[in-house]
Amino acid sequence: MQTLTLDPSGPLRPATPAGSPPSSSTNATNRTGAAKAVPFDQSASANAPSLAAAGTGPALRASALRAWVPGQQQQVSATQQTADYLGRLGQALGEFKQGLSQAIALKLPASSTLLAQRDQITQLWQQRSSATAGTLDAQGQRTEPGAARQNFLMRGLDQASLTSPVRETLSLNVPGQRQALTVVLGNSSGVPAEPGSALRQLNEALAPADLKATLNSEDGSVQLSVPETQWPAVRDGLSLRGGGQRFPAGQPTRPRLEAQPEALQPARWQLGDAASQRETLHAVLGAERLVRERSHETRSELAELQAAANTSGAESLASAQDRAQATAGKLSATPAYASWRELLPAVNALRRDRVDSLLS
Repeated sequence: MQTLTLDPSGPLRPATPAGSPPSSSTNATNRTGAAKAVPFDQSASANAPSLAAAGTGPALRASALRAWVPGQQQQVSATQQTADYLGRLGQALGEFKQGLSQAIALKLPASSTLLAQRDQITQLWQQRSSATAGTLDAQGQRTEPGAARQNFLMRGLDQASLTSPVRETLSLNVPGQRQALTVVLGNSSGVPAEPGSALRQLNEALAPADLKATLNSEDGSVQLSVPETQWPAVRDGLSLRGGGQRFPAGQPTRPRLEAQPEALQPARWQLGDAASQRETLHAVLGAERLVRERSHETRSELAELQAAANTSGAESLASAQDRAQATAGKLSATPAYASWRELLPAVNALRRDRVDSLLS
């Protein structure tokens, strides 16, 4: 089947898709050298605006949203996953708390049901990263999708060593990096460095490995962080070589890294006696409070995202409809369109050999 090119900026000519054989009707036209004009349906242009207004259902709204609000669907999906996960975790904590409170009140040993509930919470917490699309880190803080990080301390690196005027060059071998990272601590002036300036210099040196450093003004510790997915490799493979002042010189050594404790540690909840049960109940109450706070934040954000999505989808849909109606109106109102309608059959009948014979 031939497709006629309606391009007003160029010659009117039939366009046959590549690899498609010419139709029998076209061959007959070429042999006779004539063609009948096909009557133009005047109702087509009149009905064109109504066609643009058709199909305003959820599928079109979703399509418009995907096209005009990039990234928002991913955010909504991750927030929905997080809300669902926190709901399941909160329910498991509530059931475990109820059974544990009963055991404490009746001075009963931990039942098999209570142990199974604790194991279920442990399993849920281990699924935290995948179940929330990386939006909930080990400390129970919410982040952007996939941006959860693991915080840790490195022995020997604190505010005192960071601001000390004694100059020392550290060479850090970070897994995944082809070259060692060079960190210069101290200066040659003999004056202690300003903490903020020293911290910025440290972060600039660590940036290629996606390591970040923050300074805790309360205890003077320097807290490092790395994406959670990279933490096992960094924990097991980071090595460094210093100049002998803060860190040992010579061959690279493995520094002592201390991961920040996770917000929930159900694997450590003990149920053997009354004292351990009460201590576990205190931890469960804290976990419930944290999950409740994060659930409230997540539901509020999800409501905002859905409201924004509905607004954006409606605006995008209205804009698309306006453009479609404007295009249909121009086509139906353009005087030249009637000329195209009359010329197309005649142009379709022209053959190259006839044109060449006329021009030769």
